[in-house]
Amino acid sequence: MSTTSASGGGGGGGGSGVPLDADKVRTKIQGMINEFFVNRDPIEAVYSMNELKNNADQKYEVVIHAINMAMDKHEKEREQAALLLEG
Repeated sequence: MSTTSASGGGGGGGGSGVPLDADKVRTKIQGMINEFFVNRDPIEAVYSMNELKNNADQKYEVVIHAINMAMDKHEKEREQAALLLEG
């Protein structure tokens, strides 16, 4: 189990029914992707995505950040990003 939060730092939004602002969504997504690169746990990634259910109109940000973050990493992370986006 990870000691860091996949949500990128707790508090508010996500599952509370209140949409998050764009900066908080970006932070949550980046945290989720970083954790996925480290732990390679697709179930945790899906759980983290579900926390963004109140921000469905911003889920495209996952694609943008996954690609951008993977490009700054090694081949293994690029493969992991592809798996994340396939799912």
